[in-house]
Amino acid sequence: MTRWADKYMGIPFKDAGRTMRGADCFGLYALILALEAGVCIGECDVSYGTDPEAVVRHVADEIASGRWITVAVGDGSVAKPVARLFDAVVMSGHIRTGNRVVRGDVHIGCALGDGRVLHTEPVTGPQIMALDDPRIIKRVKGVYRPQVLEERAAA
Repeated sequence: MTRWADKYMGIPFKDAGRTMRGADCFGLYALILALEAGVCIGECDVSYGTDPEAVVRHVADEIASGRWITVAVGDGSVAKPVARLFDAVVMSGHIRTGNRVVRGDVHIGCALGDGRVLHTEPVTGPQIMALDDPRIIKRVKGVYRPQVLEERAAA
C-alpha cells in the first residue's frame, strides 16, 4: 500500500468538507494533491447536499475547461493500466437530496498509480480499491490529469 495514503483513511465523509477533519470526494482529492503533490486545483464551491445538479455541471465544466488532460475514457479495465499517481478518476454516482436522486458523473477519486484509486463516499468513508474491482469497474468513466501536473513533469 502507498504508505502516505494511510493518513487519509480515517477522514470522515463530510459534504463540502475540505479538511482533514472531514471531506467529500472532491475535498479528499484536493487535499491529497495539495499535501502530497503541492498542487492546488481550485475550489469546488458546490455542495452535494444542497445543489446536486450544480455538482454534475461543475464536473462537466471542469473536464471541458482545458485545465485537465483526458488520459482515458472508459471503465476501470481501461483506466487501470494508464492511471498515474494523482490522476483524477471520475466515476458515476448518485446524490440523494430529500426525495430526489440525481445521477451522473459526480464522483472523483485519486489514482495511486498502481491500478488502484483512493476515494471516499458517505457510507464507506475513504477506501482504496482496484480500478477493476467489480464494485466500481463499471462506475469508472474516465481518467483526467490536472494540466499543472503535466507542466511540472515537463519542466
